[in-house]
Amino acid sequence: MKRMIAFQGADAKVGTTMVSQSVAELIASSRKDLKVFFAACNGKSGTEYFQTIGEWIENVRISLENRVVSKLELLENCRQTDNLYFLGGVGGILQDRRYRPEMVAYLAELLEDGIDLLIVDCGSEMDNALAAGAMEQAHDRYCILTQQESVLRRYEKLKKLYDRMNLSVSGYVLNKYLQDDPYTPSYIEKRLPLEAKPLYLVENIALGRRAEAERRTFLSYGRSDYAEEIRFIVNRILEEAELPVLNKQRKGLWKSSI
Repeated sequence: MKRMIAFQGADAKVGTTMVSQSVAELIASSRKDLKVFFAACNGKSGTEYFQTIGEWIENVRISLENRVVSKLELLENCRQTDNLYFLGGVGGILQDRRYRPEMVAYLAELLEDGIDLLIVDCGSEMDNALAAGAMEQAHDRYCILTQQESVLRRYEKLKKLYDRMNLSVSGYVLNKYLQDDPYTPSYIEKRLPLEAKPLYLVENIALGRRAEAERRTFLSYGRSDYAEEIRFIVNRILEEAELPVLNKQRKGLWKSSI
């Protein structure tokens, strides 16, 4: 496995699942030579935007715990397309208490051969064992923000936890972005300790309820503007993995020097 990438929201409902799954889908659809594995490691099902789920982490929990998972069987059950795989999360409420961070480490080890990119949806809670394990194991970590005071305040607390755990953030995604919002990218960059890391803008898409009802990501609606913004994040991931990037674009990334 060339790279493990974790996405975590600064708070709930910031769109972590939509962004992370869109990243996985865009890579898989654009680079057929790469095998992409998407895993929901956040204490929830993580299936809002998948219509079919072949395997859940709940079904392989005991096997992960005892390190006896069959890689071939796991990949076959998780297969969505020729090169995209999806492992659903925890199905029942309170079931996440039965997991340990080491399970994610073993999952990553299991997929070391045969998978190029492992993309993990870590939700928004660091007290979840799966999310904590994924954040610790990841090569790259992206934090999802929105233009809300409550989200910014929670990130300020989350950043302190990252520092105590010695976790660095590779980049930030300002999701559901509105150009006329008073919480501008410039303000957020000055307010939060982003440490000169890139801030990617993903504009607000008025398809949220429909996408959830139809179990589809925004990419499937043919929104080229959304695809271009996700492509910026994808290219950063590919660059870090030393893989060829997709076509370059000129918008979607906030730079304070511009």
